[in-house]
Amino acid sequence: MIETQAQKHVIDAVKAHGGAAHKLSNRFSVGVSDLLIKLPGLPAMLMEAKLDHRANVLHPQSPVMPDVTVPQHSFLTSYAEAGMVCGVMSFVEEARKGKRGLWLQVVRVPGFRPGDALRPDWYVQLAPLNLFDQLIVDALKECLDG
Repeated sequence: MIETQAQKHVIDAVKAHGGAAHKLSNRFSVGVSDLLIKLPGLPAMLMEAKLDHRANVLHPQSPVMPDVTVPQHSFLTSYAEAGMVCGVMSFVEEARKGKRGLWLQVVRVPGFRPGDALRPDWYVQLAPLNLFDQLIVDALKECLDG
């Protein structure tokens, strides 16, 4: 899996739950966050999605440091300071013993800073993907609550 596939999973999950999501990009501006997300009945949010790969690790929940850049963090912080919910979605793809799975941690900005370590705490095997959709939406809702 590549990072854009993880982003597409988020977009698809949000849309499957009646929401709207869009991949953002601006080739003229550095640091624009990856995703604009709006779940029904909840505030809109901006998310930066990061993906890490681990193969045959003994402790897949060991801390991960998502490579959020200073411009990305600044972009999210400016919107968070204006009252928008912003965060980082850290995906960790795991492949071991013939199984593929994905760990996910969603954390809010400004609570997260570049260089912070996250411990992924949501897990789903990559089949069936309909369970993955629910996991993504649940993690986003938890971020909105926190």
